[in-house]
Amino acid sequence: MMTCVIAGGFTQASFAQQAKSSNLTQFVNPRIGTGGHGHVFLGANVPFGYVQLGPTEPSRGWDWCSGYHHSDSVLIGFGHQHLSGTGIGDLGDVAFLPVTDANQKEILFSHANENVRPGYYAVKLQQPNVWVELTATQRAGFQRYTFGADAQQAQLVLDLKQGIGLRAYGQHDPVVEYRIEGFAMFDEMIASIREDAVHMLLTIEIRQQNAEPKREQIAKPTGEGATTQAGTKGAAPVRVTKIGRNDPCPCGSGLKWKKCTCKEYHPDL
Repeated sequence: MMTCVIAGGFTQASFAQQAKSSNLTQFVNPRIGTGGHGHVFLGANVPFGYVQLGPTEPSRGWDWCSGYHHSDSVLIGFGHQHLSGTGIGDLGDVAFLPVTDANQKEILFSHANENVRPGYYAVKLQQPNVWVELTATQRAGFQRYTFGADAQQAQLVLDLKQGIGLRAYGQHDPVVEYRIEGFAMFDEMIASIREDAVHMLLTIEIRQQNAEPKREQIAKPTGEGATTQAGTKGAAPVRVTKIGRNDPCPCGSGLKWKKCTCKEYHPDL
């Protein structure tokens, strides 16, 4: 009998060399999660990086938590801070917007003009005619704006107030607006609790008023001289015990009066 053992050894350096020679980022699709309920931003970042550069769209609801949703085609800036996979919008700080009019607040774009790969994002805008490029390192982000020759009065607007959230876009003072909105929501909550409490109390009172009166059954008279239920003339005073239908039967059976069948307290049975 012959046994053949084949063994191979690979050093850490050989694995590192193989990974270095292989372009593994070609298998990464940065668009995954940018639609539906994915809440993933599209842009330039590196693993465990401090910045996440990318386009920012107006906050139109829960699906725009990352600042980007594939169904949209309006941009309000290119920011350095975005989140992915969260359930609420935040950040969106340090936003730039290339314009030809300083009063312009948003621009249109097409997904067909986007060029994105790991660590790099670019988009060709039509109005104004400008080529936007974003990239990032672990601690810094870089933005480059190349305006076309036909662009007149090329400008770059810096917005430090902009934020990503359900109601962040269009607010004049986010701190004051959120505070006022918080007070209003609290007042509405207290009013709703009070309304529910009053409704519950009225319902209980109405039910009590409409409840059937407790039916009572005159049980067998007890006491000295009580020979008949009506009593006899000259006999000792008759003591009558009133028993409700749901009260325990005095016979000692442990059953409710309405379910007991003893002859002592149910002479009609």
